[in-house]
Amino acid sequence: MAATIDIRQTWAVLSLGLDKILNADLRASSNSGTIKALEKTDYIELYHEVFGYCTKSSSGSRPLGAMQAGARSQSADKIYGKDIYDKLKDFLIEHNKKKLSALSQLRGEELLNTYRHEWGLYDFTRTIIDNIFSYLNKHCVPRAIEADMPGYFDIYTLTVFVWREYLFKPLHEKLVESALEMVRQDRNGVQIRTSALKAFTASLVAMGLDDKENVQGLVGRVEFKPKVNLDVYEQYFERPYLAETRAFYQKESISFADAGSLADFVKKALVRVEEEEDRVHQFMHESTGIKVAEECNKVLVVMHQDALNNEASVLLETEKDEADLKRLYTLLRRVPETLKPLRDQVEKHIAQHARSAIDACGKLGASSEDARKFVETLLQVHEKYLKQINLAFENDTLFVEAMDKALKDVVNRNAVTANGRNSTRSPELLAKYCDSLLKRGSKVEGEQLERRLAQVMTIFNYLEDRDVFEKFYKKFLAKRLVTGGSASDDAEAMFLSKLKAASGHEYTHKLQRMFNDIGTSRELNTKFKNHLRVSGTSLKVDFYVQVLTSHSWPFTAQLNVTLPPVLGRCLERFSMFYQNEHQGRKLMWAYQLCKGELLTHYLKKPFVFQANLIQMAVLLLFNQQLSMSRSQILEATGVDEKSLKPQLDNLRKMKIFKEENEVMTLNEKYSYKKLKIKIDQPVKSEQKEESETTHKMAMEDRKLVMEACIVRIMKMRKRLSHTSLVQEVIEQLQSRFKPDVGMIKKSIESLIDKEYLRRGQVRTEYEYLA
Repeated sequence: MAATIDIRQTWAVLSLGLDKILNADLRASSNSGTIKALEKTDYIELYHEVFGYCTKSSSGSRPLGAMQAGARSQSADKIYGKDIYDKLKDFLIEHNKKKLSALSQLRGEELLNTYRHEWGLYDFTRTIIDNIFSYLNKHCVPRAIEADMPGYFDIYTLTVFVWREYLFKPLHEKLVESALEMVRQDRNGVQIRTSALKAFTASLVAMGLDDKENVQGLVGRVEFKPKVNLDVYEQYFERPYLAETRAFYQKESISFADAGSLADFVKKALVRVEEEEDRVHQFMHESTGIKVAEECNKVLVVMHQDALNNEASVLLETEKDEADLKRLYTLLRRVPETLKPLRDQVEKHIAQHARSAIDACGKLGASSEDARKFVETLLQVHEKYLKQINLAFENDTLFVEAMDKALKDVVNRNAVTANGRNSTRSPELLAKYCDSLLKRGSKVEGEQLERRLAQVMTIFNYLEDRDVFEKFYKKFLAKRLVTGGSASDDAEAMFLSKLKAASGHEYTHKLQRMFNDIGTSRELNTKFKNHLRVSGTSLKVDFYVQVLTSHSWPFTAQLNVTLPPVLGRCLERFSMFYQNEHQGRKLMWAYQLCKGELLTHYLKKPFVFQANLIQMAVLLLFNQQLSMSRSQILEATGVDEKSLKPQLDNLRKMKIFKEENEVMTLNEKYSYKKLKIKIDQPVKSEQKEESETTHKMAMEDRKLVMEACIVRIMKMRKRLSHTSLVQEVIEQLQSRFKPDVGMIKKSIESLIDKEYLRRGQVRTEYEYLA
């Protein structure tokens, strides 16, 4: 088809093609990607019609591309193709006015369905029209823009602009009301087809082309992609939709809350929130999702947060099914600020329950059974609420922190600590519980022991006074190692590694040295036995010595005992051997830790007594005589009366001795169901005194650690205010214990007296003295 020059002839061809394109059957066209009313050659001919008119009408003039960039002086009559552009614009306006006339007669869902059909066809043909008139985009439109002529856009933008101004805006009130009415029906349970709503909102998004940016972007560009904004969508649909949503749920939430329980309200609110999310997904722009969620949160959560938190209190107190609590948490989580009261309630509830559980244990002392009750009660509380937080609060870290905060407070401040004279009973009981698990005779073994020790670390991590735990654990470990009372070396090593991971190498350094000493002692005893064999010496008794590094072990009290000759010879032999092996070292014998076995020959059965050194010294005295007074025994053994008396009382209570007028007589009729008898029974008074001594030593060590910390800080800082110094001390020491401000002040005064520090010119400052 030859291109014509006359505008009337050209437009006659173009308008006929446009009419066929804009009024074609979309359903028959959408699958093929072309309009069924036209063949592919027809599109090409229409393009050439535009191209031919613009190029031939400009023949004889300067080339179209020769104009200098940025020129603004070109007259309208030299913008070739402008008349084609104007006629296209008029044609589109008339086309949309006709569609408007037909659509104006409709309402409701019928209007939206018809609008969807018309927009679908128009939207489908916009690209085709833009392609046919693409020559105008490259030459006519840029020149019109450069000539400051208003109302000229690229053809793609023009099609949308005409639809928006001449069809949508005159009809927008009916369209928006029809769309909102369908949403109301959907909210009231009436099933609707959302395809019309989806097409409507999609058309609003498409109509949000940024005219100014598109005009500027078109100039000087070969390829151009129009920019889209959401102004039309937000103004004509989103804002009224949000207002409608707010009003609807304000009214409904009040009726929900008044009509039933708050648990039912929470269920309904969550359903409504999910429905609104689905609506956004089905027929709205994704950006609306956040705004809809905010509106729902305001009227369903924030407006009712006081009532919801009261409901949380009821659910926690009654300990109902976690499902209700989880739904409440899920709703409140939508507004993170509303979770704080719930988190505070959870923390308070856990603390109250834990304290009540400890109170239910009754008065607890320092026995292994008391330690077991205390620790296992705390573990049961922890397990219970960890499960609840996992199920009801989806393991939210904020709620885990709330549980940890509550249990930390209870572990360190409870009925047990309040009843004692100090607040460090919890570390003592935990160390005692560890001892009961790790010493020989424990019924807990294998994987169960490993699991129990892992649980112990849960409580350990809550301890503030870890230095006190270290003191007691060290004392109990020392006894297990010295007496060979550990159930498993592997279990001991495993728990030591857990302590190291929780508190660092320095915390477990001395504990590790204790294990090293035991290994060294084994090697030393092997050498000693070889030495005796080579020298041909026989000690007549099975003798074993443990050599321990004094500063690594918690043994300070000394016991004076006049050793029986048979034991004295053994110690003398070993001392000579050790001095030859390690010259310059001094052995200090810890008699209070010595134990042994004595075989009886005076009874019908050969019993074996497992005794401590004092008991051994006393019993061996009766190899020469059957009776001795207490004073004679005291003189013969050389043991002080305070240490001897409870041991003699134990021997009498076990009926090994009979006593009359303070004369101890060997019971020759003694009998027992077992042949091996442990007569070394703990003395309660000694246990209590030992516990108090350990606490006292922990406090003394704490003072030294605190002073060392203050000196270390001041040596680095040189000058520091009182407040800053106290704060730094607390930060550095809180991993070992919770420093008391009063104790820090006393330590500072002590260091001033010792001339490590002095007060500065400002009384609230301290200076370090080198």
